[in-house]
Amino acid sequence: MSGRRCPHFVRHGRAEGKIGKRKLVFHDRCGLKMRTNVHYACPHYPFSHTFDHVSCEVYHQVFKTGAARNDVVPTKDFQYSGALPSEAISDMKLL
Repeated sequence: MSGRRCPHFVRHGRAEGKIGKRKLVFHDRCGLKMRTNVHYACPHYPFSHTFDHVSCEVYHQVFKTGAARNDVVPTKDFQYSGALPSEAISDMKLL
């Protein structure tokens, strides 16, 4: 598969057909919608090279934000100061 895969994409299998002749059929589902018991087909599959799951409309509905929140600031630490700029976890240096 080309492109960037959504972490919420699910290949959901379920048995279909008459009893005794059932077979497993897979569907391309959105895991964010499935957690609310809605079987919602992923509109972005197959994913293109330019796909970014943060820009997905379902992602926005569930998380209610479009910004990437990757900052960690210990607010209960005795050394905490609101004047200090926060850093992304991936940019932090090892101690």
